[in-house]
Parts: sequence; C-alpha cells; structure tokens
Amino acid sequence: MARRQSQQAATLFVLQGPVGGYFGYLARAAEAAGFRVVNIHFNAADRLFKSGAENVHYRGTLEQWESWFESLCRDRRPAAILIFGDRRPVHIAACGVASRLAIKLYSFEEGYLRPDFVTTSPDFASTRITAKSSISLVRFSSTMPL
Repeated sequence: MARRQSQQAATLFVLQGPVGGYFGYLARAAEAAGFRVVNIHFNAADRLFKSGAENVHYRGTLEQWESWFESLCRDRRPAAILIFGDRRPVHIAACGVASRLAIKLYSFEEGYLRPDFVTTSPDFASTRITAKSSISLVRFSSTMPL
C-alpha cells in the first residue's frame, strides 16, 4: 500500500472485530498506508485483541453509547468506521451515527459468499447486502502476520 500524502493522516475508527487478530492485521496495514487508527474498546476481549496504536476505552452504558460516539466522531472526524457485523447493539448505533454524519462505514462479515473469506461492503453488510452493494472478499487465514 502506498503511504498517504497529507499533513494530517486520515483517522479510522475500529470497533469490535472478529475473535483473533484479523482487525489487528488490518489496522497495521492501514497504519503502514499512512492512516491513524483508533481502536475503541468495550470489554477485556477488545483490549486483548487491540488493533490500533491509539486505544479509547468506552466505560459508559449501552444507552449512553450512541450519544458518546457521535460526540467523539464530531470531535475527531474519522474518515471511516470499521466494524465486524452490523447487528451488534453498539454497531447498530454506530451505523446510525455514520449515516447522520456522512462517515463511510465498512462492515466486515465472515463466510457469506465463500468459506474462509471475510466479506466487506461499504456502508452496511449483513442482512442489508443488496445486488447494488459493492462487495469485496478478503482472504482470512491463520497465517496472516499478526
């Protein structure tokens, strides 16, 4: 990947990813390409599989999450939000925030189109994939460098 040429690197917010190091691999590739990656933690597992150089620990309730996240997005202005699955409660709220603030959102899913691959679609995936969706496959492998 070519390094981004800008005075200030575009920021990516990374929310909950799959179990394991996939989002860590993705974050390191994004950082190598010149992005600033901010990982948002909700629990101990998120901290265990952290994926970015900067880590934000959310400590509020589910009811407070959407408002808190929207404030963070308005303050930090991320270029994109990365999530794994758009049906988790915190991700449903993040999808709404991304839509309201016109932030690109990439939802990753596993195995819908081909086993051992991760499917991604800009904006939304999961149950909302349509024939018009732009879908990419990324090979998921235990041999990915972590």
